[in-house]
Amino acid sequence: TPRIIKIADQIPSGIIIDRHEGDSQNNRGNILSVAPNISDLKEGDRIMYRIYAGLDIKHDGQEYTMIRTEDVDGFYDEKSFTPYNDRILVLQDEAEESKNGILLPDAAKERPMTGKVISLGTEATALEGKNVLFSQGVFINHNGIEMLIMRMSDVYGVIS
Repeated sequence: TPRIIKIADQIPSGIIIDRHEGDSQNNRGNILSVAPNISDLKEGDRIMYRIYAGLDIKHDGQEYTMIRTEDVDGFYDEKSFTPYNDRILVLQDEAEESKNGILLPDAAKERPMTGKVISLGTEATALEGKNVLFSQGVFINHNGIEMLIMRMSDVYGVIS
């Protein structure tokens, strides 16, 4: 094991990952090393993390990224995505057509800040299947489906 991988042992919330270079958002990778006090993440986990999070490290010709546990959005494989801790996965509602009959291209439509919660992290409360109003989220594309990942604190409330 290269020495750089053991650096995570020195940092309380440190994770070292091997990024997936082919990923267009470049925010996915395999965990190579985890700080010893982190019990819910382990070497080999495939994770998605916050865009622009982490520190890129180059050691012995290899590139790694060091991130904090707070930046982990969830676990993924070819078939599924599971939010991490207080994260939730939301399928955002579609933008409505213009009320005056003007057809807008998808890029110009303002998407509503509402959607349906489709998956919860282990620390998220029982919102699965509920329609929610939220403040922000990070778009992810998994298996061709565009969704939002966000923290529970980004949800304003449940729409009934």
